[in-house]
Amino acid sequence: TWFLLSETGKNCLYSVSDGLTWLSVDLPTLSTGTWQSVAYGNGVFVAIARAEDTAVYSLNNCSTWTAIAPANSLNPNTDFVDIAYGKETFVIIDGSSDDV
Repeated sequence: TWFLLSETGKNCLYSVSDGLTWLSVDLPTLSTGTWQSVAYGNGVFVAIARAEDTAVYSLNNCSTWTAIAPANSLNPNTDFVDIAYGKETFVIIDGSSDDV
């Protein structure tokens, strides 16, 4: 699975066919910040935004996105910089501290 992300979240592309076919998708509009990273695992896409501390997920191949709220419940001053999936777990990296 591949995902090409734009900072605005508009006109992103994803492929679940090893790059043979690509589909266009839009992420939700942000009031501030930029979309930073997307990870895929176990049929779920998760996207994070920087400077807005927003995280969203999609269970239906990016047709709809649902906010993960509150995304910054551990630390209200988070600065999401990356996300990864492994061993049945999504991990978001916070660039403003040592929090994971």
